[in-house]
Amino acid sequence: MAVQILASFGAPLAKYDEAIPLVAADLMLHGRKAAVDFLSFYPPLYYYLILAGFQSVGRSALVPTFFAAVMYVVFSIAVARFFWKSFRIFGRWRLPYLPHCDCDWSVQLFGVAWICRFFPLAHRIHRSRNGPLPDERWIAVAGLLAGLSTLIRFNFGPYVLFVACADILVHELISETSIPATVRLRRSLAQVGIFVIPFTLTNVIFYAWIYAADALAAPARMIKYSTV
Repeated sequence: MAVQILASFGAPLAKYDEAIPLVAADLMLHGRKAAVDFLSFYPPLYYYLILAGFQSVGRSALVPTFFAAVMYVVFSIAVARFFWKSFRIFGRWRLPYLPHCDCDWSVQLFGVAWICRFFPLAHRIHRSRNGPLPDERWIAVAGLLAGLSTLIRFNFGPYVLFVACADILVHELISETSIPATVRLRRSLAQVGIFVIPFTLTNVIFYAWIYAADALAAPARMIKYSTV
């Protein structure tokens, strides 16, 4: 893994997905705002992360590669812990082999979306093996992370939202239990609400904080521009 990460710092940046956030962050460094002062088809959270890197270490093309490397490590650890919790035969800290540390930020951010998926899946496995009561804290954490992934790419969050909610609903409804279906349905909808509330609040608070009166118009312009 260390060799993969070090090698990624020497790889050239792609023309589009990796160059666009650099240009956007540079514009923001000079006081511009995405979807207001320049066109943007990506949500701006990643721009602000690169901007923070620029302000910390200077204007360097290695900033997004650093973020990609960090997310690669986090994703690898999350996957390893998932298999350790679910399948003890893999050993406690044996990392699975992930064959590619891609410095393309979009690939790594898709990994973040899968980390969001990890939490409700781990919750389901834990619940099926250790009793009927769900751990609602992990569902809320999953909703928060899925909301953050929407602020990086619009399609990531809704995808994880659909998969996680479907997982909760299906597991409750098809589980073999003497509890009436209506009770299980209400319980599953409550869990979906625990997921959706932090998912929604993350986006609402972010756009209200960054864009104020343009909190609805700015993301609408981004989505419209991305479909052109």
